[in-house]
Amino acid sequence: MLLTIKNVTHNEVTIGGGVSIPAGGTVSVGMSDEVYNGEVAAHQDKQWSVYQTILALENAGIISVSTSGGEALADGSVTTTKIAANAVTTAKIAANAVTNAQIANTTIGTGQIADGAVTTAKIAANAVTEAQMAAASIGTAELKDANVTSGKLASGAVTAAAVAANAIVAPGIKMASVAVTVAASATTGSSSADSTLVGATILGFYPTTNQDQRVKSVVLNADGSITITLLAAATADNVFNVVCVKAS
Repeated sequence: MLLTIKNVTHNEVTIGGGVSIPAGGTVSVGMSDEVYNGEVAAHQDKQWSVYQTILALENAGIISVSTSGGEALADGSVTTTKIAANAVTTAKIAANAVTNAQIANTTIGTGQIADGAVTTAKIAANAVTEAQMAAASIGTAELKDANVTSGKLASGAVTAAAVAANAIVAPGIKMASVAVTVAASATTGSSSADSTLVGATILGFYPTTNQDQRVKSVVLNADGSITITLLAAATADNVFNVVCVKAS
């Protein structure tokens, strides 16, 4: 119990225990509940005589006494066993008081981490393994140039669609894929002249977009250009790739 004692006279008052109150002054005195409630017999507690003096001075009208409802606590007197479960709330914790030492291992879960809080600097070296990668999360932008080596290619992974035009050659042989367009309403179309194709052999052709007429002929001209002739005029642009090979 905490007693607030006020000297209501014009003279200094001593209440015992080495405590004096100047005229008009106020002091606070800690008193055990047992003494305050009369549960301690005379002379069994050192506070007993002080409290008797306080009662006598109050009865004489020399001081006024009020209680704050709680017993005064000495510094360091609130130990772990005195704290009730869940009694220490967020409001009772000072800013920056909870450091690493107060946090038990494995107690910080996903729910305690703010969105966007795990930055690159927070991730340990080699900490992101395959298990952390979502399916289909690695795209072209995440791959450094020239880092897909032969060892990274699965068996059968390189299909025709993945091979660039003219990318596959044999020693002394050049291959080329030439685009030829037969415009709408026309029956023929030619590619530009290409001296590197003079003397080459046409292996075949295939449409890359629309083909609305049958092909009559595909000819490699003397200047290295290629002409495609349709059996009838094209309804819309007919676009083809012609594959050629040439020994060098």
